[in-house]
Amino acid sequence: RILCELLAAESDAGRAFSFVGLAQQPRLARSLGEAVALGAIPHFAQHPDLDAALEWCEQRLLAKHVASAPAQELALEAHEALDGLDPEELRCVAALATRCELAPRQIVVREGEPADEIFLLVAGRLSVLAPNADGQLRRLTPLSAGMSFGESALIARGTRTAMVRAEEPSVCWVLRRDALEAASIARPRLMTALLASLLRSSLGVVARLTRELAAARSTRAIRSS
Repeated sequence: RILCELLAAESDAGRAFSFVGLAQQPRLARSLGEAVALGAIPHFAQHPDLDAALEWCEQRLLAKHVASAPAQELALEAHEALDGLDPEELRCVAALATRCELAPRQIVVREGEPADEIFLLVAGRLSVLAPNADGQLRRLTPLSAGMSFGESALIARGTRTAMVRAEEPSVCWVLRRDALEAASIARPRLMTALLASLLRSSLGVVARLTRELAAARSTRAIRSS
């Protein structure tokens, strides 16, 4: 009863709510279902895990604050990963890159695939996903326009270490390692300048992931205590 009163008050204040793992609490689920049927609380979303719930929250916040603004595609030459290139090198990269449009939920790369391409995101939103200890996919970080992934393709011909999925209509420019290597023969500075720009961009992503990991560890420590 107290929980239902709290949820009703939150709803009256214009706040939405959802539940994670409610299927594991059948008595609570039944009580909440009865409250919805009586009109005491509004219908609510349910999620299988915290990552899905956080994504739901993010989408609602984004829809509230940016839905009125038309989505604009970032010009390739304005991408952060190309910040250190001169005009001629930018033209060379633009000639080598392939524009790729992605549909919502489309898989861009899968874990274990050959890593021989780099992706420059210029529109939309992607998610980097990796399996947790239970084998369930966990979202590591979101990617937005101006960010890149697959930088390791320029360092070593390894394999992808995570899955990347489009969460909404998105656009990437794709650069193949072999094409860049061939172009760098005529322009030796091209690869060096591109790697330097990519390193600066990657450091920002790594710093954010480090903060997320530290926050997650802190939360687990508090729960265990």
